[in-house]
Amino acid sequence: FKGLGLVSVSPFYKKLTGPIYLERRTVDSGTELSGQLAAKYNSLGRDTTDWQTNQWQNAGDGKILGVELAFERKLNFIPDPFDGFGVSFNTAFIDSEVQLLLEERFEEEVPMFKQSSNMGNVSLFYEKFGLLVRLAMVWRGEYLETVRGGRTVISDLTVRHELPADSLDVYVDDFMKLDLTVKYRFRNHFSIFAEATNLTDEPLRRYEGDTSRLHSIQFTGPIYSIGAKWNL
Repeated sequence: FKGLGLVSVSPFYKKLTGPIYLERRTVDSGTELSGQLAAKYNSLGRDTTDWQTNQWQNAGDGKILGVELAFERKLNFIPDPFDGFGVSFNTAFIDSEVQLLLEERFEEEVPMFKQSSNMGNVSLFYEKFGLLVRLAMVWRGEYLETVRGGRTVISDLTVRHELPADSLDVYVDDFMKLDLTVKYRFRNHFSIFAEATNLTDEPLRRYEGDTSRLHSIQFTGPIYSIGAKWNL
């Protein structure tokens, strides 16, 4: 839009078959699989304990439905050299689901793996004289990371404790961070850049089924990078 900048609304729909996810399974002792694991990994070959396994699996049919909103405006109505300032905003609202093919959770519907229901960023930038400086606040909603399987475990949850079957699925909690990018273009082909992500050292929190059941907290600290780029 002339005088306003970029404004866009983009709906989307995706249908997926067999997306891959990480399954965390408890293999009961005395089963065929536990016997194979004992023969391979137990020095005495004894099948006397349960096994914990992590394995990539295919799910059934899934879908992703959403809309993406974007806005960008350069503040070119203010005096030079401040007319290089601008603001941008981007967010997406997403509804997703996928069917599991686990024997003990067959055709159960869960959110699409590693797919948040909301994500986005808002940034303030300055771009002029070959210089680009951008400070962005980035956020992402919670998402499903790992699905729990195991006949006895799921039976204990649903029958003995009367809890949903997804009570031990691992989710990554929602988070927000600040990123900074500085870039300078010397000529049309050559530029240098420096980037800093997660300036506020926001951790990744994981929980099992509910935010009250903490699974882990991961601190990465700010991550810095510098580089140069030559465009042909």
